Amino acid sequence: MRHIERHLRLAAPALALILGACATSPGPTPPNGAAERAPASKGDHPNPITVESPDARPMPSQPNPKPCAWADVRGIAKLLAMAGESGTWQFFPGDDVLFHTVPTGARPDDEFKALLRRPISGPCPDARLILFDPV
Repeated sequence: MRHIERHLRLAAPALALILGACATSPGPTPPNGAAERAPASKGDHPNPITVESPDARPMPSQPNPKPCAWADVRGIAKLLAMAGESGTWQFFPGDDVLFHTVPTGARPDDEFKALLRRPISGPCPDARLILFDPV
């Protein structure tokens, strides 16, 4: 029983010291985002650390946009017509008509393995056509 009393006498001041350290408040913060810097002397570090107020950071104008969700469909794209570098494509399955650039050497009625990315939800642009090899 005596060893317990001895441990309590040693633990009580340590516990009071720890709780007292937790209860102290931090020093004053600089007003209006001004950086706080100690005056330089000969023994100071060449790159002093500056503390910046959280109010000084620019806030984003709007929250992050929601990501766009896509549905990928593999199929065949047929070139229907050409106008310069752009062409009108028909995608199977689904008979979707899309406008996409024409690969070098392609002619009307050529077919390509393709991937059609359709938007499902979110702020998405129009459907995307990705062409692979000719069939």
